[in-house]
Amino acid sequence: MLGVETTPTYPFLAYDCSKATNGSAMKIGPVALFSPGKLDEAISNAVTICLPTHANNLSIAGACAVAAAVSYALMPDANLYGLVQAGLYGARKGNEIGSEKGIVLAGPSVEKRIQLAVELALRSDSLDAAINEIADYIGSGLMVYEAVPAAFGLAVAAKGNTMDAICAGVNVGYDTDTTATMIGAMMGALNGMNGLSENDLTLIDAVNHFDMRALATRIHECAR
Repeated sequence: MLGVETTPTYPFLAYDCSKATNGSAMKIGPVALFSPGKLDEAISNAVTICLPTHANNLSIAGACAVAAAVSYALMPDANLYGLVQAGLYGARKGNEIGSEKGIVLAGPSVEKRIQLAVELALRSDSLDAAINEIADYIGSGLMVYEAVPAAFGLAVAAKGNTMDAICAGVNVGYDTDTTATMIGAMMGALNGMNGLSENDLTLIDAVNHFDMRALATRIHECAR
């Protein structure tokens, strides 16, 4: 019946570990734009939005990692190191809250895999080498504990350069749209228009029938 919660016929199906997917984190970047510098508010909003679709600790941890990173990146003195630290905080808090409000699935720690991805990036001699290392050791697939850590690692490997990081997310393979989307959300918040050329913005607007400047202005007004 519409609007009435029912008990699943087979409750154990709720613990299907294939549910720890990355759609929670892919969609959450724009939400965090409304909580500039308010990490805990961004995390709380991420949890609320993700519970209906990704009610498990791992997916929520990934979403909160991206939400916290975007929220932090909007602060005036934000930098790449702080963005990673905010992401780690979000992953940790998201896992805690998700374990309380959702189901606990078997899977690796999103927080610790972000750390590993960043370490791989820092050890690599070039962006191309980092892409290969992250693809081999972390992965960039449908599971949230692959794509979210990969996004953070590739952002670090690209030294925070917006377009280099986005292109790395495309070139790493597998679930490229999700990985690149999360990178774009974080690097866009960190670098703003400094990370894009005028041609980039014109192309994005033309292909998608957007007016990004007007949209950004409205979001800014709402978030004040």
